[in-house]
Amino acid sequence: MLVKRFPWFETILIVVVMSISLYAALSDAQNLSWRWFTRDDAYYYFKVAQNISEGHGSTFDGVDVTNGYHPLWMLVCIPIFALARFDLILPLRILLLVMSGLSVTTGILLYRLIGKIFVPALGAVAALFWVFNHHIFATLYQNGLESGIAAFFVVLLVYKLYEFERSWRRDRISKKQIIVLALVGMLTMFSRLDLVFFVGMAGLWIIFRGHLLRFFLPLDIASIVILTILAFMIRVGLVGYYESVDIALAMAVVSLGVKIPCAFLFGLYQHSNILRPVELIKRLVLFALTGSLVTGILVLAIQKFGFVQGSFSRTIIVIDLSLTLLFFGVSRFMFLGLQKVSSASPDLIEKPWNDLRDYWKNGSQTGRSITVLFLAHWSFIWFGADSLSGRPRR
Repeated sequence: MLVKRFPWFETILIVVVMSISLYAALSDAQNLSWRWFTRDDAYYYFKVAQNISEGHGSTFDGVDVTNGYHPLWMLVCIPIFALARFDLILPLRILLLVMSGLSVTTGILLYRLIGKIFVPALGAVAALFWVFNHHIFATLYQNGLESGIAAFFVVLLVYKLYEFERSWRRDRISKKQIIVLALVGMLTMFSRLDLVFFVGMAGLWIIFRGHLLRFFLPLDIASIVILTILAFMIRVGLVGYYESVDIALAMAVVSLGVKIPCAFLFGLYQHSNILRPVELIKRLVLFALTGSLVTGILVLAIQKFGFVQGSFSRTIIVIDLSLTLLFFGVSRFMFLGLQKVSSASPDLIEKPWNDLRDYWKNGSQTGRSITVLFLAHWSFIWFGADSLSGRPRR
């Protein structure tokens, strides 16, 4: 019978950090505004949380409704600032302890994660650095904003993804694993709404495990957006880009909707096509021509009907085509160069449409995996892009 070792390092770290924090929390009240919570952004949270707790609704001034905050941190603040009706300083003292608790638990997660990947001693160094580094402390915790809880859930999600990566290759994926990942992904996104992109990429990593889509799709999504912006900058310069930012972002969205399906249909996510250089070149050219031309035509139509404002030169289509062909070619040929065998080894599923059919048939697992993406995007739409600023919106 194995005896579980007592977590001495974690226990000592918690005791030391929380003892220091308790001393700070019980110090003079002026220290809480002079040394902690020095950013006015934090008081937007505090006042809105106090108003919600007192039944005035989501408002900063008691008149105008606001949603300009990240929801999870607001949920933490509401019960704490309900105590403001008894003592205005008491919520700040409690919040100081909460921030310190987030710091030390994040450090412990880093200790476990890095300790499992490398050695426990290296994990201990990482944890101590995280907890006692002044820059990390001042940036993430001292101001009393959502950054502390966001950092905690980012590290927790990475830790859960590491455990998932080790287990799915050996055993069948359980419903519990998927539910836990979905919940952690949802809380990560709620901690800071702009983490929707990180959670979305994690969802793709889970859904397409065992397929080339797992590696190429996140890379392609990021590259399409970057290459679209770069095409505008090459054509009109940095100043011109800011004058045409609306149509540039519209083109980025259209490019994603056009080029990703085109890449899939032209077989750029399959071993059997990538491992044959001549076949790969042919498919790359057809993909780049089709994707960029269709994107350009749609953007010109959007501009003509007045859906977005800004100048759009047809030269941008040519630049975008060249950049797309270059990047997709480099990424696929790099993958080809890393393969141990040069001959084509066909996929288990040869045709793209068969890939879709296979994932549809296995929807019992993939459907639960996609919960991560659904929750992230639903929340982003529900709270609105204005909430990304972290400030109240009137």
